[in-house]
Amino acid sequence: ITYFDALGDDPEKVTDLHMARFLCSQTVAMELRGVPAVYFHSLTATRNNYAGVEETGRARTINRRKWQEDELEALLADRRSPAARICKEYLQRLHHRSQHKVFHPDASQQIIDLGPDWFVVERGWKNNRVLCISNFTDQYRELKVDKRLERLNHADSCSDILTGRRYMGQGKVIALDAYQTVWLQY
Repeated sequence: ITYFDALGDDPEKVTDLHMARFLCSQTVAMELRGVPAVYFHSLTATRNNYAGVEETGRARTINRRKWQEDELEALLADRRSPAARICKEYLQRLHHRSQHKVFHPDASQQIIDLGPDWFVVERGWKNNRVLCISNFTDQYRELKVDKRLERLNHADSCSDILTGRRYMGQGKVIALDAYQTVWLQY
């Protein structure tokens, strides 16, 4: 099974929630210390290759689709296709990651436990800090900055590297859609 399809609810269609869940999983891998591995079929949101399994008689063919260049180009050219949408966002996130020293493979990392609904990791390099916060639920959630996230609880603003959105003042509330991630630079 492809990782993209493993994170979907309906094998017949791809929903926005499916894509958000998948991108969240890939973004978490980008946040962690080290060098993230990027699987080509994840980059292109490749679906399970049932026809390939039928053709070869081998179950492992399900996640080893061999693309024809023109087929892949057409899929990525359709801006509405899941493949094009995932690929564009994935590449943008990799680009953002490459622009910030806090994501250097040897930069510091601290996991902050806020319970099962959230994944939070702080990355740091010298005086630079980024707090990566992911909503691990299929619902909109608000995270009030409290003592567990005291590093954000000050009057200065912080901004999301991924979207440019700014969060202002003490007592900040970080509002995240289902499976959304922010990389807050402070």
